[in-house]
Amino acid sequence: MKGKNRIGLEVIIGAVILGILADTLFRRSPWGLNVPLFVSAFSIVFLLIKWRRGTLDRQTIPLIGGLIFLSGLFIWRDSEALQILDVLGMLVLLAALMLSSLRVRVSAAGVVHYVIGAAWSWLSAVFAPFLLIFRDINPPLVEQSSARRNLVSVLRGVAVAVPLLLVFGALFSSADAGFENLVDTFAEIPIVDAAFEHAIPIGVVSWFVAGYLRNATGGTFWISQ
Repeated sequence: MKGKNRIGLEVIIGAVILGILADTLFRRSPWGLNVPLFVSAFSIVFLLIKWRRGTLDRQTIPLIGGLIFLSGLFIWRDSEALQILDVLGMLVLLAALMLSSLRVRVSAAGVVHYVIGAAWSWLSAVFAPFLLIFRDINPPLVEQSSARRNLVSVLRGVAVAVPLLLVFGALFSSADAGFENLVDTFAEIPIVDAAFEHAIPIGVVSWFVAGYLRNATGGTFWISQ
């Protein structure tokens, strides 16, 4: 399998694993041990993908260490103010981890660079998964495995269909009371309710994590990897 295809599939697999883990860990509150567990798992996936891409550098390790340390403070004290500061600190470190993809050294970065890094992180989380699925993974170059080719086709179909279904479903529900009642009745079916209860948070977390991982570990909107 070509390198770009292999890394793309690894990013998707890692993001889905983290999505499932988030759905499992964050259903209980107040948050405590679940935060450092998830952040540690995210850090491992992040470092592995950076290493696989050959973009792991010396400035990454201290930032990851700081991310894990701040997440661990959720165990130390159940203070809402402290937890808000911890989250803000982790967001700053995530922005710093994105700076390497912008060719900016953390030691030389200023406030403006961190603001750009934060904005780039959010843009990546929202839009980069489309590039991951439609550009990074090229089915003809995937190893001669029908399962892998089918997986890529399914991912592309889901990426196109789900946003359209959500948008048009919301529009039809707001415009037609009968359609809204039909949707509510369908959603009340136990197996459907259970599927959506887990599928939506897993899908959302996986999407955002995949986009962030793609760009923060060395991906870019302009240069083919």
